[in-house]
Amino acid sequence: MSCGPHPSSVLSVAFSGDGRTLAAGCMSGPVRLFDVASGKEKETVGKNWNPAWAVSFTPDGQKLLAGINDGAVEIWHLADHKEGGALTTKRGYVTSLVFTPDGKKLITGHGNIYNDSDIPGVIGIWDFP
Repeated sequence: MSCGPHPSSVLSVAFSGDGRTLAAGCMSGPVRLFDVASGKEKETVGKNWNPAWAVSFTPDGQKLLAGINDGAVEIWHLADHKEGGALTTKRGYVTSLVFTPDGKKLITGHGNIYNDSDIPGVIGIWDFP
């Protein structure tokens, strides 16, 4: 498993709830989805120009979230691969994503990964439909 034909760093990984799919956030762009049993890439989700610093599946397995460098969390419906909107945080790079055990809130971690500005590291707590 890798982030495509060109050298690229793997920034984040997450298993789907059923353990059959692995999502990899890549520096080179879209999130890549792999079949765990075969190790083969199944598809890509997301925009080609946004590195996914954090990835997470929703607890119901219906959506994939990707935290990107402009402070947004992109949301993708896995059934039809349509963009399901975005959560705009304006808090710097989204470096981590996790759901509360009941799936009702999304916790985000943020910061300035290059330490080249005064953006503080913060934690966001969001209601998630």
